[in-house]
Amino acid sequence: MRSFTWIGLVTGALLPAGPVRAQPVIIDSELATAYHFVDHYEILIDAPAEVVWPQLLDLRAWMEGFDYTLVAGTPHTEGAVMRLYESQDFLVEIVKIIPQKLLVLVNLPSVMQGEESTGLAMLTLTDVDGKTLVASFMSRQYYWPLAEPNPFRARRESAEYQEFNRAGWEERMLPRLRALVEGQP
Repeated sequence: MRSFTWIGLVTGALLPAGPVRAQPVIIDSELATAYHFVDHYEILIDAPAEVVWPQLLDLRAWMEGFDYTLVAGTPHTEGAVMRLYESQDFLVEIVKIIPQKLLVLVNLPSVMQGEESTGLAMLTLTDVDGKTLVASFMSRQYYWPLAEPNPFRARRESAEYQEFNRAGWEERMLPRLRALVEGQP
């Protein structure tokens, strides 16, 4: 299963059009009652990276369903900590910025109704003949320490959730980023 995940990510990264669908994958830990939820989506934007970058940094403007309220640090800089979901204790920190190339966020450890999680999100920008390929990679580890079955995992494995996740990235968030950059309504 691990090799499938990397093949899916690499194959998706090589395709020229966007958005490209890359099915979310759930990977079991071999060592604990933990699993990883991994997804990858991308879009080709008709603008150079220096035009895309400031819009990409304004996560609240294009990422629906996320709060992104600053709780510590300076906006859009390494060390900035933001709340991911309104009135919940899910925080993300910007840990690496390479302007016009890479934005890395870490999902700080959190617990929701018994399920522990932490993760990593990367947004990359690549020049493709004067356009910018924006790719979103997310990997989050979930741990369920309780004896009963994990209802959150069952939800993430469902076709409905997988479609919800895909539609969020491919039909709303990444197209909204493209519209902001290209000046479309």
